[in-house]
Amino acid sequence: INLGPERIEVGDHIIINGTVGDHSIAVLSEREELRFEQCINSDCAPLYELVEKLKPHWENLKFMRDPTRGGLAAVLNEIVRKDWGIEIFEDKIPIREDVKGICEMLGIDPITMANEGKMVIFVEGDRVEETLKTLHMHPLGRDASIIGKVTDQIKGRVVERTVAGTTRII
Repeated sequence: INLGPERIEVGDHIIINGTVGDHSIAVLSEREELRFEQCINSDCAPLYELVEKLKPHWENLKFMRDPTRGGLAAVLNEIVRKDWGIEIFEDKIPIREDVKGICEMLGIDPITMANEGKMVIFVEGDRVEETLKTLHMHPLGRDASIIGKVTDQIKGRVVERTVAGTTRII
């Protein structure tokens, strides 16, 4: 099955298999010799076994990509189309509290940061819960979350609904 962006449709949901920002903060802290109370480790991991676990859901998966360069924001902006948009929800994006705090302190948006051991998955809307359950059964998917959806209410953009109830263009 081709898991290309051309398969994405309005109504599809977006899952990420775990927390974002860990790898970038780990690399940044080592490179710049920053010392934080908490030690942040890279989340670099091979995803083959996790992808294998998703095989029973293959027909329901539309697209998968790793959010390495440019992070989650880059992946979503690379695939958005003029006839549909993407809406993500700030409170659904899994970010470790210590990573969130460091990002706030440094003025960095965690969804723009490189990740390792992560994948963004677009799933058919009515099949998303069973896919999420499968991800949760694997250690690399235990923090998986439905973070957004494909919508025709926003076209050609990626928009984030914030916890304050506002929206921002990503």
